[in-house]
Order: sequence, then structure tokens, then C-alpha cells
Amino acid sequence: MDDILRKYLRRANHTTWEKVPADKQADSDDQVMVLNVNSGEYFSLNAVGALIWELADGTRTVTEIGEAVSGEYESVDSQRVQKDTVRLARELVEQELAELSAKPHPAQED
Repeated sequence: MDDILRKYLRRANHTTWEKVPADKQADSDDQVMVLNVNSGEYFSLNAVGALIWELADGTRTVTEIGEAVSGEYESVDSQRVQKDTVRLARELVEQELAELSAKPHPAQED
């Protein structure tokens, strides 16, 4: 695991994740195609990635998204799901399809 991924994992409890609103998507039965409007590139997400994408609405931390996915796929190791969720978050941020924010989780605000 590289240093950047470790950094994201350490911060996953305090980092909310949100799709970039300007990007467009097309849904099918088992995948989501996301268009990066800046580059013109499409990115395909499988069913698990599509669920993660759907949950990335800015109200959940990366850890909470991983926990929700673990609940849907109980036969998969939860630590692996967390790592895969963080990895996907990182990839989507690098491709400018999502943003991570260290802002307080909405449920913790007064």
C-alpha cells in the first residue's frame, strides 16, 4: 500500500466524500458510467463502485460509506471493503470526479 493511500485510510473517519456535481453519469443495471466534463473521459464503475458512487453525497465519511457497502456485501471482509472504498475515493479524486473534505461530519455540527 502506498503512502498516499495510507494517508487517506488514516483520515477516513474524518473525511466526507462527494461527487463533483458537474460530472454526468449514465446508469445501467450493474454499472455506472461517469463522464469527466473537463477531460471528456468516461469512467465505468461496477455494481460495488456504483453503490459507493451513490453513497458519496457529501453527508457520509469515507469510513461510513465503506461500512454501508460492507453491510450490503456481508461475505466480503470489511477491512478489504474499507481499503477498496478508500482506493476508489482516491482514484476518483485524482480523476477530478469527486472531492474529499476534512470538514466536520454534518451529524457532528452544532
